[in-house]
Amino acid sequence: MIAKTPKWLRYDLPDYHIRRKQKPICIGQKQVWFLLKLTCDESNIKLDTHSDIEFDDWAWVDYWHPIEEVIDFKKPVYEDMLKALAPVLFDNQHKIPSQYSRPLKCVAITLG
Repeated sequence: MIAKTPKWLRYDLPDYHIRRKQKPICIGQKQVWFLLKLTCDESNIKLDTHSDIEFDDWAWVDYWHPIEEVIDFKKPVYEDMLKALAPVLFDNQHKIPSQYSRPLKCVAITLG
C-alpha cells in the first residue's frame, strides 16, 4: 500500500438507479481509495476465486482513463480520487489535464 485518500469520497445514486424493492435500499456509496503497488507477476491476479464474482476482467490503462469509462454520476468521485493520488504516484511531476477542472477536494496520505 502506497497511499490512500484521506477521507470518504461519496456519490448518491440517481433516483432511476435506486432499487426500492431490494433490501437494504442503496442510495449511494462512500469509498476510501488506495494506491497499491503490484509486487507479483500479473498471472497471479485471479478475479474468480470467490463465490460472489464482481469483476470478470481487468486491464492496464492510462492513469486518467477511468474517468472516461465510469458512469456519469461516479465521475466526480473518480476525478477527486485520481487528483488526490496523482502527486504521490508521479512525485508531483504530473500536470492534471485541463478538462478535469473541479477544485482539488483532498490530497492523498502517503503510507509506509
